[in-house]
Amino acid sequence: MIKEMIRNNLWLKVAALVLAIILWLFVIFRTQAEVSMEVEPRIKNAPGDMCVMDQKPSTINIVLRGNENFLQRLKPSDVRVSVYVQEPRRGRVYVPIKKENVKLPPHTYVVGLNPAGIWLTLEEKTKTVLPIKPQIIGEPAKGFVVERIETDPDVAEIECAREELKSIYTEPVDISGENRTVEQEVALRGPEKSTGVSPEQVKVKVFIKRRTR
Repeated sequence: MIKEMIRNNLWLKVAALVLAIILWLFVIFRTQAEVSMEVEPRIKNAPGDMCVMDQKPSTINIVLRGNENFLQRLKPSDVRVSVYVQEPRRGRVYVPIKKENVKLPPHTYVVGLNPAGIWLTLEEKTKTVLPIKPQIIGEPAKGFVVERIETDPDVAEIECAREELKSIYTEPVDISGENRTVEQEVALRGPEKSTGVSPEQVKVKVFIKRRTR
């Protein structure tokens, strides 16, 4: 009798477990939804001797499917699109983008990509040396003036600049109300259309002296 009760209870437990799984799957799939977002592709294997001078389009539209509550919290930064250049050469190169190139959080799926590829313009890598111009804001204390400004170093190297540049500026150095020399380490404001600036930071020294009559 005891064995029969255990056997009957076992089947009830298995049936309850199966029913729970079915209900869980029903809830999950019932709350499925789709969302689209703009994501910027990342070039993973850019040739070492070339620069990506242009990319069109700059973003692609991705349609995702998954749990509705999860998708509502999803941000474009949670989705990564990796682009691999198969045949690097100078000029315009078409790079297809497939679903496998999209890295997603768990239980999220790609159902659409538009467009399905991007155009890259590749050119031979160039380096340009430019003078550094410190950006100073504010005025010294009353009765004081700026004597001179120095940067260390005084030049920077721009890699793959996509525009004609005559100089490169630093982040602002505020001298408002100062009555003595100000020295700060600040970042360089590299052009948006470039792949790198060296060095990334420089020392700016603003010499302030008392105004002489």
